Amino acid sequence: MKIAAVSDTHIHAWKRFASLDASSGLNSRLVLGLSALQTVYDEAHKAGCSLLVHGGDLFYTRQSVATPALAATFQLVQAEKAKRPNLEDHWVPGNHDQADKIGSWNSMSPFSSIPSVSVWHTPHTACYPDCTLHFIPFIADVDARRKAVYDR
Repeated sequence: MKIAAVSDTHIHAWKRFASLDASSGLNSRLVLGLSALQTVYDEAHKAGCSLLVHGGDLFYTRQSVATPALAATFQLVQAEKAKRPNLEDHWVPGNHDQADKIGSWNSMSPFSSIPSVSVWHTPHTACYPDCTLHFIPFIADVDARRKAVYDR
């Protein structure tokens, strides 16, 4: 089994040093972030990966994600999953993806509605024939984080 892993993509419509992308009408730095995520999917496919893990911080801003960033990222992932349904995605929210300190909701949540995308809001273990993966999202409480790690 081949696994592609990425984290800290921090997709955001940064204003500094940005311009309007003529082909998409989006902020040029948002387009760069989306292009990087597209490259992750392309390279995972080329390498023959069957699993893609996003380790958190898909977006940059906590508590609110700009609509263009969320919508464009959702469209990209939705299109990738339609093209490559056999690539299984497992995502764990990072601290930038959390809306609050207790992790009751996060900006990755809508992506779990896309087929073959799993977003783990609580610690989760996935067993495969040749490996076991433990997915632990950001947990602000240090004792709870330790417990999540050591109870695996």
